[in-house]
Amino acid sequence: MFHSSLDLWGSPGATILERPTNPFSSDQSTLDSLAVMAVLSRKDAASPTIRTLAHTLAANCPTLRSYCQAVWFWVHDHITFDHHENIVDSLVKEGHKVPFDAQLLIAPVSLLKMPEPSGDCAIFSTLTAALLLAALIPTWFRVTCSDKNEPEVWSHVYVVCEVNGEIIPMDTSHGHFFGWETPNKFRELNYKV
Repeated sequence: MFHSSLDLWGSPGATILERPTNPFSSDQSTLDSLAVMAVLSRKDAASPTIRTLAHTLAANCPTLRSYCQAVWFWVHDHITFDHHENIVDSLVKEGHKVPFDAQLLIAPVSLLKMPEPSGDCAIFSTLTAALLLAALIPTWFRVTCSDKNEPEVWSHVYVVCEVNGEIIPMDTSHGHFFGWETPNKFRELNYKV
């Protein structure tokens, strides 16, 4: 279903879902993508790269909530958003055989090794989750149907975490501010990382 051998923009370790696992159920395909994202986040949360960045971000944070805020600002400011279709198009232009409907997922450590880190909401979320897990903060992926033109289609994913009983939205790719989440949610699903 997926592999991690692609050398992507100078950084090995990209994971590509080659096709939806169930073309008759976008729900099942979404769950499959979330499962891969969770594996990548959990694995890289223990890596020296993520642990070092987490330690640096936590240095001036007196509380876990302030650490979450530092993570939000760092990811929001250091990763460039690029639409999924543009990423797939650039891979095809480079000669990689990538199905148009492939879900591209990049491991957080590989993302940080890119000369100019960029990705879509799934890639932002995978990195955000790894940084939160490195601090042992309970974390979920929240996927939503947010496109009013296709209200039944899962169209966005971001992270939510729990600190001292407070659920904090961490939309690092589209959030207008720390704690923001889309008001357009025709459906919502939380997936424990």
